[in-house]
Amino acid sequence: MLNIKERDLQRLLYSEYQRGIEQGIELMKQKLLHAYENGNPVVLGQRAYFIKSDMDNLRDIFEDMERMGGL
Repeated sequence: MLNIKERDLQRLLYSEYQRGIEQGIELMKQKLLHAYENGNPVVLGQRAYFIKSDMDNLRDIFEDMERMGGL
């Protein structure tokens, strides 16, 4: 029979809980990166969101400025 102190059990449970949270965060990062790389939306609720990189966003800003005569 396994004999473990309550305090040790709580530490173990907390450490496994934290590990699960960290793994979940990593999985979400991978999911978002794959969606961006494939040009697929991320669906949250009933809305679809497309992800742009910082460079894509900056390129769009400069294109908008050029179109409006700002540059």
